[in-house]
Amino acid sequence: MMLDIYDINYEFCSEKLGNLNFPPDTLPKKGILLRILSLFKGIMKYNFRKDNGKLIEPNSTLFFVMAQNEINSVKPVITNVPNAVLFGLDNYKNGYPLGRIYFLSIFFIPVVFYRYFICSDLYHKRSYQYAFDGFCLAYASHIILKKYLNKIKPSAIIIANQLSCYHRCLAIVAKNLSINTIYIQHASVTENFSNLNVFSAALLEGEDSLVKYQRNGTINADLFLIGMPKFDQYFSMIKKNGKINSIGICTNGIDDLKSYDKLIEFFSLKLPNFKIILRPHPSDRRKEEWYQISRKYNCTFSDASKVESFKFFDDVNLIIAGDSNIHLEATLLNISCIYFDPLKSNVDWYGFALNKLVYYSTRIDEIHNHILRISDLSFNARQRAKYYVDTINTNFDGQSSKLAAKIIRKDFANIFFDIIIDDYGNKIYRIKQTK
Repeated sequence: MMLDIYDINYEFCSEKLGNLNFPPDTLPKKGILLRILSLFKGIMKYNFRKDNGKLIEPNSTLFFVMAQNEINSVKPVITNVPNAVLFGLDNYKNGYPLGRIYFLSIFFIPVVFYRYFICSDLYHKRSYQYAFDGFCLAYASHIILKKYLNKIKPSAIIIANQLSCYHRCLAIVAKNLSINTIYIQHASVTENFSNLNVFSAALLEGEDSLVKYQRNGTINADLFLIGMPKFDQYFSMIKKNGKINSIGICTNGIDDLKSYDKLIEFFSLKLPNFKIILRPHPSDRRKEEWYQISRKYNCTFSDASKVESFKFFDDVNLIIAGDSNIHLEATLLNISCIYFDPLKSNVDWYGFALNKLVYYSTRIDEIHNHILRISDLSFNARQRAKYYVDTINTNFDGQSSKLAAKIIRKDFANIFFDIIIDDYGNKIYRIKQTK
């Protein structure tokens, strides 16, 4: 059976997800030759890393992460799981074999070229310009990970991303080896995401993500609604009072620079006593341009690669952003949010405007008037997040990481949950509303 390299590279091959239609700045460098060169760069980068001399022991629980936001999602859970190992960006002597995967991948370049020439799907054909290396890595991962997992024999693998080739290939191989493979949500999702059928079970934040995964074809899975583990350590920091005098402006990789430049200029003139903090998304390749805008208007710059979002919230009491998960994280701390849509695209990627989590506006003057109207914090802001974070107002509010650990360890009691089986054969576990 031919390996489904397109499904493994869902991030760039799904026309429904549509990542190839995003601005070039948000995508990998384009070109088959450049993608091949990136494989050789990976060989040099990952085959000469020094290990720490430590070994991953058999029956360890592996938490697989390849980015900082994934680390933030699983870090609170790891402390509650015995024999837990942060795996992927590790330096264990027998850690994730990324160097070997990159080395073997170059031998699949002819195979991927053959797949390119016989490909008749136009979107898939286009994806080779961005994911040629990912296709080679998929073949190599499939071979190496099977031998690797059989050797280290983990008791379970927790994966905090469902779209990239690294995560999907590991999930597929592990599940085929009957290893307990659990997905843990690290950010808000859309209906365009892949289903969860490559996993044994999933730890979801709430009803919103559950409904979206049901609609996109997830079947016969154990789906637990556990809230947001990375929020737990900030539960005591929920804002209770205070005037709005500090605004966090959070941008993503597809936001229009000029529109936000105008917004910040307007605030610098109309709200001179307000503190303005500009925080671009860590994956945005225009970091320097955003930094220059912050200097231009003498506002504070928050580096998302160094400061976690919940720590950033300490300094703000209102958030303005476009399509960003930052809205949900802020609302959990009872911070009101404004969805700024200057180009009137009305995408509402996560349904935050539709579900009344945020105040939606396309105009700067309208946003200004709204800020003046809500000079005090909205004390009911947090309740709006209940649809997205199931543990709000339950006994596990602020205890999601402990709940996740119980599920991973398989020592949870069904009395915690209301359990149903949906029309797709999924077993749904909802926290009992007992608080």
